[in-house]
Amino acid sequence: NRCVSYPDPPDEAIREILAQTGKTHREDELNCGACGYNSCREKAKAVYYGFAELEMCIPYMRAKAESLSDAVINSSPDGVVVVDNSLRVLSVNPAFERMFLCKQANIKMKKLDYLFDTRYIKEAMRTKTLVIKDVTYPSYNLITRQFIFPIEKNGVVVGILRDLTLEQKSKRELEVLRQETLERARAVIEKQMRVAQEIAGLLGETTAETKVLLTRLMEIVSSGEGRKQDASLRGSGDIPAS
Repeated sequence: NRCVSYPDPPDEAIREILAQTGKTHREDELNCGACGYNSCREKAKAVYYGFAELEMCIPYMRAKAESLSDAVINSSPDGVVVVDNSLRVLSVNPAFERMFLCKQANIKMKKLDYLFDTRYIKEAMRTKTLVIKDVTYPSYNLITRQFIFPIEKNGVVVGILRDLTLEQKSKRELEVLRQETLERARAVIEKQMRVAQEIAGLLGETTAETKVLLTRLMEIVSSGEGRKQDASLRGSGDIPAS
């Protein structure tokens, strides 16, 4: 017989290995056999001797995945709400609680209508498709973009609500600033146009006056030259004296 028999590990070591897979009480030991061993303790013994890995436990890995999923949802900046087909709240995350000033313990299994209009959740349930809507809640001073979709096999509807309040506020402030800038630019342009027109008017008057003076001067000069020429001709006797 080539089978090698290994002594049972210390009970404390077995309990420690079981605890690492979430089995701290006897009722946690499901003995499902999915790992290939007849019992959770047999599998723990194999782990102790290096013949198996802790992760070779489907209930443990499922719980670990669910825990990771919960951690992601709970740390998400987007509000998440899960309701059943009767619109009763099954779960919400901390971001949702902050948005709608509520606590999961107080609203669980209550109709979501208790908090806000659920028309788009009903639309997702009816059409069995993803519904994306921008929804404003004045009573909560909140602007959201909502992604709502049903999970038919579980009989639930999930809503993910993204808070756009600050983004929209920034857009409005930017638009106000843009309008103010345009108004100021328009006022400056109008002022410059008035100044330019006034300058043009003054230049026009000055030009006209200069033209008059130069014309008069030319006339005076011309008439002076004519008189000199007449005097010269009279002196030479070419023109009889009057």
